Amino acid sequence: MGLFMLYLFCFITFELYTATPTGTLDSNGDYITKNLENITAARNATVTLQCRTKIGNKIQWRLMSVANNPEGKLLKEIVDSNVFELTSVKPEHNGIYACFVNESPLKRYNVTVFESPYFPRKMYQSKLTPSGNRLKLTCRARGFPQPNVVWYKDNQSPPKREMGDIKINDWILTFNDSRVEDSGNYTCLVCNVVGCINFTFTVDVFKRFLGKPVLITKLENTTVSEGANLTMKCEFASDLHPYIRWVRFRNETGLIIVQRSDTSYTEPEVLRIFNATLEDEGWYACFIANALGTTTSKAYLHVKYKEPSKEPQNPKQRLHNLLFKLLQFQKTDPILNL
Repeated sequence: MGLFMLYLFCFITFELYTATPTGTLDSNGDYITKNLENITAARNATVTLQCRTKIGNKIQWRLMSVANNPEGKLLKEIVDSNVFELTSVKPEHNGIYACFVNESPLKRYNVTVFESPYFPRKMYQSKLTPSGNRLKLTCRARGFPQPNVVWYKDNQSPPKREMGDIKINDWILTFNDSRVEDSGNYTCLVCNVVGCINFTFTVDVFKRFLGKPVLITKLENTTVSEGANLTMKCEFASDLHPYIRWVRFRNETGLIIVQRSDTSYTEPEVLRIFNATLEDEGWYACFIANALGTTTSKAYLHVKYKEPSKEPQNPKQRLHNLLFKLLQFQKTDPILNL
């Protein structure tokens, strides 16, 4: 019931509106107003701004909310139209826009672009940990306005424990000394006035045991295009302190260590490759070891070749190429040379 009410609240409160301007007409028919018109729009929409003056007057559109520039940043200067469009808007377009006629401000718009919440990074559902460990769940999201988060455990909010407290700091839920009864589904519901999203972590707290690391999720073969970014994660549980190593297999040189947990990596279980090239293709493996053994998972990375974009030729260049080919053909064709 709690989730339904929050979804209903988000649906009711989201409203796209345009305020009606007020003002007077001067002797030249120009529309003069001191009121600031508020316009809100959803991400990727088209926002149309109108400067009510005669067609033919030189109109300057400026972004006024620019630091250290009281006259604003000139965006466009037009004569044949009194309309200015912002296409595929994003929160970065938020600001005050003004139209100037003869260097005098005629109309101002306060543009606000709303963006529904979204998760900027991939999250992993399964959380397996031995009892007694500290558990940390992160549900970081973005959007405009800044979204809020509400946490649930097994559809009950706020989440509670039989023994111990749960600390919630915005996007992060943590508790110490985890117990088997802390197992369950932990859901973060993230909402702003545009909408809501949610993500559920499946937490499994098991009794402590002595053994080698337990692999939770195996690596999977991945295909990416040349120039793309990718992430591989070796998810595991270990009662003892683990040592993590990522390697790459090469036929010529054997194994190459690409990442180790005893270096400065904050997430040694995650391997990130930026701007992948054809040379990055191959087998990758993660090794997780503790004092009682080693667990391994491997996967193949396939990088697809990306053809370079061809610049279109202008008409003169196409005609030049055609004449050149005809001349070359004439030289080699005995009939044309008669």
